[in-house]
Order: sequence, then structure tokens, then C-alpha cells
Amino acid sequence: MKFGNTIKFINTLLLIWLVIGNINFINGEKENRNVVEWRLNSTLVMNNYNIDTLYYKKTPEIIVSQKNYLYNQDYIVMFKQYYDQKQHQSLLEQITAKIKGIQNIHWMVVDRNNPASKHPSDFALMRVNANSQKLIKKLLRNLERDSLVKYVYPDKRIIDPLKKWQEMEMDDHHNINSSNGRIHSRIPDDFDMSFSTQRQLKTAQAYQVTELFNAHVLWDNGYTGRGTKVAIFDTGLSRSHKHFKNIVEVTNWTSEDTTDDLLGHGTFVAGVIASQEPECMGLAPDSELYIFRVFTYKKGSLTSWFLDAFNHAILQKVDVLNLSIGGPDFMDRPFVEKVWEMSANNIIVVSAIGNDGPLYGTLNNPADQLDVIGVGGMDFSENIASFSSRGMTTWEIPDGYGRVKPDIITYGYQVLGSKPQPKIHGKCRTMTGTSVSSPVVAGAISLLISSVHNTTAQKYINPGSIKQVLVESGDRIQGSNANIFEQGSGKLNLLSAYKLLQEYTPRVSSIPSQIDFTDCPYMWPYCTQELYHSDIPIIVNLTVLNGVSISGEIKTPPIFKAGENGQHLKLEFQYEQRLWPWSGHLGVHISVPYESREFQGMAEGVIEVNITSIVPFGQINHPRISTLHVPIRVPIIPTPPREKRILWDQFHSLRYPSGFFPRDTLHQKDEPFDWNGDHLHTNFRKLYTALRESGYYMEVMGSPLICFNPLHYGTLMIVDPEEEFHPMEIKKLEEDVRNHGLNLVVFADWYNNDVLQKISFFDENTQQQWIPATGGSNIPALNDMLSVFGIYLGDKIYDGEFNIQTESAVYSSGTSIIGFPKHGKLLEISLIDQSRQISMGRTSYSNVPILGFYRPTILENEISDSSSSSGENEKKSIFESITTSIANTFSGSSFSSSSSSNENVVDNLEDSGSSQPTSEKSSNSNSNNNYNNTRLFSGNIVIYGDSNCLDESHQNGDCYWLIKDILAVILDRTYNNVTTTSGHENNDLSDKVIQEKFPQLTTLQKQMLPLSGSSRNTIELPVRYNEKGMEKFSRVMHDNYYPQCNSYHKAFFWPSEYKYENITWSQRRVVLPSLSIPSTFSLSSEEIYTLKRQFLIPGYVLISIVAIFLLIVFFKKNKIRRLRQQDDDSVSSGSGGNGGISSQIDRDFKDSDDPSGTKSSVPLLRSYKPDIVITNV
Repeated sequence: MKFGNTIKFINTLLLIWLVIGNINFINGEKENRNVVEWRLNSTLVMNNYNIDTLYYKKTPEIIVSQKNYLYNQDYIVMFKQYYDQKQHQSLLEQITAKIKGIQNIHWMVVDRNNPASKHPSDFALMRVNANSQKLIKKLLRNLERDSLVKYVYPDKRIIDPLKKWQEMEMDDHHNINSSNGRIHSRIPDDFDMSFSTQRQLKTAQAYQVTELFNAHVLWDNGYTGRGTKVAIFDTGLSRSHKHFKNIVEVTNWTSEDTTDDLLGHGTFVAGVIASQEPECMGLAPDSELYIFRVFTYKKGSLTSWFLDAFNHAILQKVDVLNLSIGGPDFMDRPFVEKVWEMSANNIIVVSAIGNDGPLYGTLNNPADQLDVIGVGGMDFSENIASFSSRGMTTWEIPDGYGRVKPDIITYGYQVLGSKPQPKIHGKCRTMTGTSVSSPVVAGAISLLISSVHNTTAQKYINPGSIKQVLVESGDRIQGSNANIFEQGSGKLNLLSAYKLLQEYTPRVSSIPSQIDFTDCPYMWPYCTQELYHSDIPIIVNLTVLNGVSISGEIKTPPIFKAGENGQHLKLEFQYEQRLWPWSGHLGVHISVPYESREFQGMAEGVIEVNITSIVPFGQINHPRISTLHVPIRVPIIPTPPREKRILWDQFHSLRYPSGFFPRDTLHQKDEPFDWNGDHLHTNFRKLYTALRESGYYMEVMGSPLICFNPLHYGTLMIVDPEEEFHPMEIKKLEEDVRNHGLNLVVFADWYNNDVLQKISFFDENTQQQWIPATGGSNIPALNDMLSVFGIYLGDKIYDGEFNIQTESAVYSSGTSIIGFPKHGKLLEISLIDQSRQISMGRTSYSNVPILGFYRPTILENEISDSSSSSGENEKKSIFESITTSIANTFSGSSFSSSSSSNENVVDNLEDSGSSQPTSEKSSNSNSNNNYNNTRLFSGNIVIYGDSNCLDESHQNGDCYWLIKDILAVILDRTYNNVTTTSGHENNDLSDKVIQEKFPQLTTLQKQMLPLSGSSRNTIELPVRYNEKGMEKFSRVMHDNYYPQCNSYHKAFFWPSEYKYENITWSQRRVVLPSLSIPSTFSLSSEEIYTLKRQFLIPGYVLISIVAIFLLIVFFKKNKIRRLRQQDDDSVSSGSGGNGGISSQIDRDFKDSDDPSGTKSSVPLLRSYKPDIVITNV
């Protein structure tokens, strides 16, 4: 090898070593703090990620080029009225002709070849092709501005999530592109629903729902569903199926050329409604069936297919529509509004609530809509089926509180139904799920409608009246302690509904019909906590049903008529004035006035609401006023002590479908989205129960953090936040903790840019990457909020288990603490670096801090009186009012008793609390409970890096014991502390309580800073991966945003609000402490040892490799020189016939050292070697 090439090779190795030196390796782990390049991993499908598919694999990647990629997308252009479909092209041409600068956009109206194409339609399907997303956005904006257009919306794919997750496990080299479709509940395959023939025959005798409902009573009276039109939107049905005698129409709305049911699901659903097979009779066997095949064999569909099918159902004037499908996307506007239109056209829509139970907050759309009858499932023992989704609705979160759903429940476990035609042998089979419960109710409604023969009574049949009949005749199930969000109004009672329908008179009613907080367990969670003064008002959302008319109006505000002790209640109402179609909502906000702060007892009264409906009488519409009466009964107690009250931050929780917010654990593959609301009464329900059983009072805050009075609460819990924190919230919270004794408990979750990139997916509809808005938690936002205390979280993901004394916990895809103040206490645990597993395919363990306790110092001058006499002088620039308390000198150290390889500790750096300007006393000091006149003392801050152990959605093991121990420690320290001689609080955290609960905690003698692992002389924090994407879903990030309190929070006014009122989120740096390393910074000996382990040792290995290589080259050259010398000696002692050879060899070796010489001397030496050997002989 040439010496010059050797030098180049050595330089290359040294360069590699230098590059590695600038990457932070902690026990070989890669730092993930930089925003990575956008790219599409061809092995990943959409958002269907799991820990197996995320591990490092050598697979090709496709770089998405913005310059030469052609965008191709279908949009639903919704018009304000119906037009002949032949006019759609010309209408859109007229509109687009007015738009300038879109010459490079190519578009066309897609022909919809289906039965609805010959009828007028209220939407056009527009296919847009362009090379620029900006051009497409410009086109869409101008389309929506036109007077003929209602809105423009993407044509979403409706997909089966479990099917897609199975596809994701295909060979790595498959390139699968997927769409951000409207996900629905799983459609089972035929083999999923079948049992053995022997089992079917036994089930047929025992579990025929027609027998359980005594449907023969109505049949014997001649009521069999005859004359009732039932539409079934599903997977199709064979026209020649032997179980059905009254199939009026079978239509196909998919891209496949068949109407047959290739999956069996649609056949089963139709059989539950109208089968005439004796072994599996339908409830309404003579119903007229209208079959709509809206799903392909691959269980896919499009919103536009549904819209056309809905329009056709309206034209056919069907009476009942069964939708045994649903999904979490309640923001698919065309779909949701078309369902409303179905109800407005007197079609009773019945839908399954989903199979995502027993988790709460898992209702599917459209079952969660007010006008739809949402059906849950139970087994034949009349227990709520574990698979049945639970309420509440999550439309209203985070600002408000959900509505009651399901509306009704019925049998959904091993129900008998029909087999598809190709497998008719055996005739019937069983199936489980709420997609079975839904046709049970649809069949019952068809049967009930057929029982009404009186012409006048038939006019009363509408979605409002039928829903009233079903819920008012429902029977509560008692055995399983099922609450209102599990069973709604109870189980379907067919005969009671029949009797009620025969006596029905048009009226208004509500769900629930009364508000009784003593009715436990049915009224959970309302019945689990009494009301008291200063409690955040309890919200009860009533669903108002109007059986009188499609449209009603609340012209005068509702009133509360106090009954016994009713003067101790304060009621406020929120509602939409118009009720349409057939329904509306009334929000009741219940609180206790100041005068009743010491009252204990039961308060009662009645809510009255007058609803004006327009009733047609001949050709004249007459107004009719109906009065709704809702009794209310609420227990009241004296206000609990502050330390027993916990405030839950709901405002900073964001979830799907508003955006792509990934789940909180990377182990689960059966649920890609975080969509359950993160509410104490949904996926944190068990946490709520555990804390209530421990004597704590829980309150939910749906407003920004400036809106609550810290003197009312012992603890604020911020768990798994996704929303950003406004500067005003950050400063308010700092003051609350430092000066007013508020304890802050934060449970964070994972965040890593590399992982966020891997779980992004390519959207076929928009030809773009769909990127997560943030991680499991928004760690950059949390770091902003916690920075005022000197606390920071990292962007590595850790996983594992640990024990604290006799208790154990699972740490599932959590973060770690990378910055913490002096005197803080940290718990270090050895965990698997999951981010390294995902990005590099390697497993390693690291000792990392995951739990931290800290009590900050007091800001003494924060609430001192102001001597300024001018209001203008008080509003000084915030730039002048904020100072940084970071010290100028540092010296390295580690934990007092143990050290981690990734801890960065410096000296003389307290938590970065800022000295604030003085403020005058609030003029509302009385309403603020003397906010400025209380004794100053600080609360505690507790940080834990994983929220999965509190969250039921994908819980690998709970840690309710941990939060209870944390509360026991901080509440004991805060309110039973010892003051120093100076009157200030003692901030020493080394007391018996904390040592008893957490003996493994170690105290920081120096402040730990989030230092860069590569250079160790710069600060490095997690950065926002998709800031522009997050801005679409965040309220806080917009420059025109100002934190607004809900009406029931406006009683509190933060005196320092004026100081920060002009600072936007983008200007937040002016209120956050600066964080930098001074020039006097030096490392401790222990940190130097860590650096040797991390960087120098790998460097020594590289140097050793280079040295060995040089030795090999050196010895090789020496060997060649010795051979040459031997040859020279041989030539000189042999015959002279070969004398020219020696000189030739000399020239060759001389040329080998000359860069301009010949290639190599070795081949020449071998060429002449025979002659040399002969000479030697």
C-alpha cells in the first residue's frame, strides 16, 4: 500500500473519531436532540408504530422531494344547496375562473358511478393536481369564499385500523403508503365470528334475542316490521340469500364491482334485523331491507361513498338506518353534518358506540352525536360487556365536560345471526361486539314502528320520539354497579317500549331525566364527591330531546326554582338557543355560594326550561311551548382544608382527532392515537378513584393557569401535557409555588425527535408527510414552564421496572431529568435506553434520574406594596423587570452518595427564580381571599418522567401508590413545616417523612445542568420537532391569543396579570431565565472520569487500531526490502546472464516510492522470480 494512501486512511479514521466525539455517547447511546431531516421510512405505515417495528432495521428510505413531486388529492366541495351533478363541472369552472394565479393547477370533477349519480347532489368530488401545496391552499381558500360553496374538505379514507396494523408487519422491503383516514371500529373477518356447529346449535336454543325480548308477543299481534324501510350500511348482502324474503334494493357504493358480502359482516347484521330463518330469527322479519355496500373486501371506504349513500337513503325515504361502524374522528365535518341531515329527514340513525372498552372516553362517532341512538353492549348475564366502549363524549374536552352516552344498551355477546350465502350450511352463527348490539336496537325500532297504525300516531314517529321511548322504557342493570356512562338509560325493554309508544304524546325530555348526586353508583362520578364553596363548578350536560318538532328554540334563559335548602346552590347555564335536529344540549354549572361555605346538608330544586317548537298544522306553522322540568338533588359539605384539594390541569391536554398526537407508550401497536381525552373521568378514572378513596378532593381545570386561586389548593397536577404554556401562565405558576405554598406535581412522558420522525407517515391523499404535533408529552413546553425553577427534562426514552421498598412500578416509554436545582433530591434507576433501541437497534442500560423533589426559595418582593402613584408607571416594560439569578461561577460535582453517567452538575447555581417587580395590592383582595396578605411560604415541586402508570389506556402496571406517597410527603412538608428564626420557611428536605417513603433519594450538593454530551461546555435542551404543525392545533402559540378564563373562573383575578399581558408565546424568552455556561466552568474529577469512559476510551480504541495498521504496513515494507536485499545478493553471486534483472528490480522498487512511478514492484518481482531461483541453484 502506498504511504500517501496510508496517511489518507489514517486521516479518515481520525476524522471519524472527531465526528464521534461531537455526538453524545453515554454508554454508547446516541443523543437525539437535533431536528432531523424529513424523510419517509418505507417500512412504516401511517401511525401504526410499535416497539418492534421501530427498532433499527436496514431498510431503504425515500426522500420526499418538494420540487418534483406531483400532489394529487380529492376534495369534497360542499355546496349550499343541491345541484344536478352534470352542472358541477361548470359551476366549479365559473368559480375557479375568478381566481388568479392558479394556472399551474390541474383539476377535474370526479365522476361518481353509483346509483346516486342521476340525482342532484350537494357536493362535488374535485380532484386537484399541482406541484405546489401553496397553490392548492390558495385554490381551496378561494373556493370556500365563493357564495355557492359551504366548505371544502378532504375526501377521507375510512379504514380498518387493526387490518392496517397487521399489514405493517409485512416484509421490511414492502413500501406501504397509507392515508389519514377516518378510522372505524374493526369489521371482523368471517372466521372471527364463527364457532363450532355444536356450539352454534346450543347457543341457538339458549340465546335467541327474539326470545329474550319476547318478540313473539308483538308478532302474534301482527307486528313484524312490515312496511318499515331499514337501511343497512355495511359490507353488502347476496340478493339470493335464503334467510331474507323482503330485500328491496342492494346497491354498491365502492370501487369493487359486486354487491355480495365477501366478509359476512353485513349478512350477519341484516340477519339480526330481518332474518326469517327459525334458528336465528330477526326481530323484524318482514322489514323492507335497503342494503348499501359501503365497504370493500379489504374493509376500506371513503367519506364520499358514505355521502352519496346517505343522499340515496334520503331519496328512498328509509325509516331506520343501521351503522354498525364508528371511529374516534368526530371532526370529519361532511360525515357528521350528513348524519344530521339524515335525522332532519326523519331517518332514525342507530349506531354502535364501539368496542374499545372497558376504557372510558372511547365512544365512537357517529354514536356520540346527540341525534343518533348510540348503542352499547351487554352479555346474557346482563353485565356490561367488557369490550363495550364507555362515555363520556370527548367533543367538549378540554374546555368543558362530556355528555352522557351510550343512550341504551342491549345484548352484544354471542348473538345469533345469519351466515353469508357461500357458507349457508349450518345456517346460523354467533358474533360478539357492539356492531351486533346496534342491529338489535335497529330491528326493535323497526318492529315498534310497524306497531303504530293510527294515522295521527304515525305522525309522531321521528328520531326524537323514538329515542325518548327507548330511554324512558329502559331498565337499569344493577348487578354490575354499572354507571350512567356505561349503561346510559339502561337495557332495551321491547315490551315496555311498545306500551309507551302506544300512549306517546309529543313532549320534550332530557338525558338524564334528573340530576341526583346521591344516586350511586349510577350517577358516577357525580355521586363520589360532595360540593363545597370555591369548588370549580360541576358541569352536567343534559341532552335535550324534542319529540315535538325537528327544530326548537330556548327563547328565555332556564331558571332554577329552589326547593329544600336550595338557597345553598348557585346554578348557571350554557346552551345553544336552537335545538336541531330533534335534540340539543343544556349545560348546567353547579356551585356553592360564599354564604354557604360552612353549610352541610342536602340541597334540592328544579330546573325549568321553556322550549318553543314550530308545529305544522295544514299549511300554517304554529308555535308550541313545552316545558322541561329537571329535578336536582346535591349534597353539600363545608369547604375542605387546602391540603386535601387537588387541582387537575385539563387545559393543556390535546388529543386526536384535532391533530396527530401519538400514544404515551411505544409498546402498544393496537392503538396509534392519544384520543381518550386525558381526563380524570376517562382514561385517568382509576387514578381519580384511588385519590378519592384516600380522602382527596379532585377538581378539573379547563381554563389557563392564570384562572385559579392558589390559596384554595394544596396541589396542582399537570399530567402528560401537549399544549404549550403561555408566558403569563409560567409566571403565575412560579409565584403560586414560591410565595403561596402551592405544590406542583408533574408526570411527563416520552419525547424524541428521531422517534417522532419514524412514526410520521406518508399521506396518499395530500402526498405529504403527516408529522406528530409533539411526543407523548410536550417536553419543550414543560421545560419552558419548569425553567423558572431550574428544572429540565430530556429527550431520551427509557423503559424498565424498578422497586421502592416493597412497591414496584413499570417505567414505560418515559423521559428523564437532565437539569435540577441544588439541594433537590433525585431518584436514579437503571433503565433501558429505548430511544437507542429504536434508532440504533442496540440495547443498553443507563442510570438516570426519573423522580425529583425540590422546594424552591421565596420571591419576597413579588407581592410587596407598590409606591407608584401612576397606573402607567406600574406597567413598566417586562424587559426591565426580569433579572436572571444564574451564578457566575461553577465547579463540578455529583450526587452526594451516588452518581450517574449522564448527570451534569455545577456549583453555586440555585433554581432560576427571577426577582420580580413590585405590584400593588389587588382591589379585589376580598374575592381573592386576601391573596396578597397571606404568609409567604413555598410549596414543593415533584417531577416524574412517565405518566403511563397513571393512564389506563395502555397501562403496563399502575403506580397509584407512588402518587399517594408523593402527596403524603409534600403535603406533610408544606403544611407542617418549621420556620426559621427569620420567619422564612425551612427548605431542608431531609426529614423523616421523605426518607421513610423514598429512602433511595439522593441530595444534590451542586446544581445539575443539562449540558451537551459532546462538548460538555454548552447547554443542550430538547427542541420542538414540528413547531409549525403544532401551531395548527395550539391556542396558546398564536400571537393574538390572550389567556381567557371560563365564566365560572372569572371570580379570581391575578394581581400581576398586567405585567405580562402584552407578551405573546413567541416572546416567552423575555420571562424565562437565560441558561448558559460561564467561562470559569470546570469539570469535577468524577465527570472527567465519565468523559474518559464516554469519549477517550473509544478514542484509544481507534488509535490502537491505527497503530496496529501502521505496524502491519511497516513490517510488510520491511519484508519486501529484505527480499530485495536477498535478491541483490543472489544476483551478484550468480551468473552474469541475469544482471539486467537486478537493475530492473531496483528501478521498480524506486518507482514504487515515487507517486509518479509505476504501479507496483511486486508483480515484476514475481515475474522474474523463477530466474532468481535458477541462479541460486
